[in-house]
Amino acid sequence: MDDMDAPVSSGRSGLIVGILVIVGVGLLGVGIYLVVNKKKGAADNPAAGVNTEPWCKLRQEWKRKVSPLDNDIMVKNAEDAYSKEAKELRTKRNLLCAEYAGKVSEMIKDADLYKAVESIEAALVKEGKTRSNLSVKLYNKIYSEVPKAGTTEQLDKIKKAVEVTIANEMKTKKAEYEKEVKAGLAKLQPACSGIYFGTALKGSSEPYTTWEELQVERNKAVTAVKNKIDELRPTEEYINRVRHDLYKCCTKDLVACYKKTKKKNPKMPSKMGLKIRFKKKGKFGLTFAAWDQKSPEKILDCLANKAGKWKLPGDDDIKEVDITIDFVKDLGQ
Repeated sequence: MDDMDAPVSSGRSGLIVGILVIVGVGLLGVGIYLVVNKKKGAADNPAAGVNTEPWCKLRQEWKRKVSPLDNDIMVKNAEDAYSKEAKELRTKRNLLCAEYAGKVSEMIKDADLYKAVESIEAALVKEGKTRSNLSVKLYNKIYSEVPKAGTTEQLDKIKKAVEVTIANEMKTKKAEYEKEVKAGLAKLQPACSGIYFGTALKGSSEPYTTWEELQVERNKAVTAVKNKIDELRPTEEYINRVRHDLYKCCTKDLVACYKKTKKKNPKMPSKMGLKIRFKKKGKFGLTFAAWDQKSPEKILDCLANKAGKWKLPGDDDIKEVDITIDFVKDLGQ
């Protein structure tokens, strides 16, 4: 029999089958690996395979449209943040931003797109809330706390809050959220940048206040505090001098009247507010600045009877002073 007609040996046939099985298993393994890694990649990056470019372009367009308004508002805020013109510009910006926020909300109704940009939108909401809350804090400092502050000690606390606490919060939060948003943008395919950092916030009066505007308001708050301190310091120094002279010359009279009144009214508080009204140099009258007991006239009558011999420093510019007398802390009663 010729070699060409010889049957294939069973050993050679088994080898070929074995090689085919190994190749098949290898290809199957590669396929499984690719499928698993594709799922893992999708889990690690929800933006994988999702077209996020329309969302990116919409937020970039939002920034281009609103930037000129932001600049105009900055100019007006430097003059007067609550002028008619500044308010009109902010209203115009709010309407424009509300329009774009609506477009973004409508766009991300697509489930895949929403998952792709969800972390970015969430970071933008946190960033927006922080800016809005800081805006309210600064407004309250400038227009509520500073005008109500009656002492330089109170104003120093407000000044520290504005110069240190709020300044640090602005710096750290801005950096934190910008980093978070940029990290999310880098994962998009293609990567995105230059978007508007704004979002619709329910219950916020100024949801689109920029960090630059907040810095202007913070500087205003610092100036307002410093001006009020400068305004109060001369009066406060004079009040301290009057109190010092009052204690120096008249402690005996103050204590005598306090003990006499306290004996008749054991619940009488240890602090009293005394208003000294200067009529002309060397002459003055006494009234209560604040008093929280019934029938305070008893101690006032007693003090008025003794005040004729008191000598207190007069001041041509300051007509009256309010002095808090603490009979326990200051006079040891």
